[in-house]
Amino acid sequence: MSLSSGPGGPPPKAPLGASGGRPPASLKALCALLALGLALGHAELKGASPAPGSRLKAPPKEVVLEFPEAFDPRLSSFAVYALGEVGDAKRAQGLAALLLAHPERGVRADLGARVEGLRVRLRLKPLKPGAYAVVYRVLALDTHATRGAYAFLYAP
Repeated sequence: MSLSSGPGGPPPKAPLGASGGRPPASLKALCALLALGLALGHAELKGASPAPGSRLKAPPKEVVLEFPEAFDPRLSSFAVYALGEVGDAKRAQGLAALLLAHPERGVRADLGARVEGLRVRLRLKPLKPGAYAVVYRVLALDTHATRGAYAFLYAP
């Protein structure tokens, strides 16, 4: 089987970088745009307490979330939801992801959020043993939106 399309057909395409070993200008431009996006960053979750996937013997009094860059608290939201007895951490994480898409289906376990610079504190209601989901939506000042969810277990 020949790679050419035969007489009169278009010549076969050269492999990427075949023109002197240099990538095409369009690939260079795409890489530059991707690098710029990474340099600008997003308000991804930098730290959390309780940590994602943690199993606690004592109930926490608050959840603390920390972000690496400034965000608009008026256009951001933070919540903790009770998941009940779900069995394991993997199932709890799946339910947390579901609440990210459908927060109206959850039962809030927090008393509200207080923003302190790059840190958010959510005071908690008295917790019963079980799984809990932390759900957040953050709009960074550079207008990049970030959302996420994670679960932790309270099992005395």
